[in-house]
Amino acid sequence: MSKQMQIEIVNVGAPAFVKTAKGGYNIMEVAYKTDGKVTGKKILDFVSPEVYNTLLAAQSGAKYVVEMEKNEKGFFEWLSLTSGGEGGGTTSASPAPAPSPGGAGKGRVVGNTYETPEERALNRAAIIRQSSINMALEYVTISVSTLAEVLTTAGHIEDYIYDNLSARAAALKTTADALKTPS
Repeated sequence: MSKQMQIEIVNVGAPAFVKTAKGGYNIMEVAYKTDGKVTGKKILDFVSPEVYNTLLAAQSGAKYVVEMEKNEKGFFEWLSLTSGGEGGGTTSASPAPAPSPGGAGKGRVVGNTYETPEERALNRAAIIRQSSINMALEYVTISVSTLAEVLTTAGHIEDYIYDNLSARAAALKTTADALKTPS
């Protein structure tokens, strides 16, 4: 039984060649939006060459109607893409996107809401800084202080927090290393 859905292309990843014993095949990842949700699909060149070739030239914002059917494993395979839908997206003969420096898949995944490690570290530092300012304000409310005095006190509190965190992390690492070594 065939099914249709309307999609809007968010991003088409650079094709990658997968080597196998019998030669190999090309694979690309496409991020698309349907019913207001962003999702992704891996497209293999040997499953449906027409779909693969159409997506090679697809650009962000292009809209398609996807004809799909469940395979014997219960997964939907895209059989064909028809350009159009609301907004009348078009296909373009532009080349496929170039691979990003350092390889595909680095950084944030399209549609992902999780923080990267860098964002998480930055947010933690901001939380500690804000907490330090709040503590400094509480500390100096006893006497009338200037903003400079509040910020200086907050800086001392922040330094104290980071110094103790570094010392505690070093102590924990030493303890963990000692537990790993056989007696």
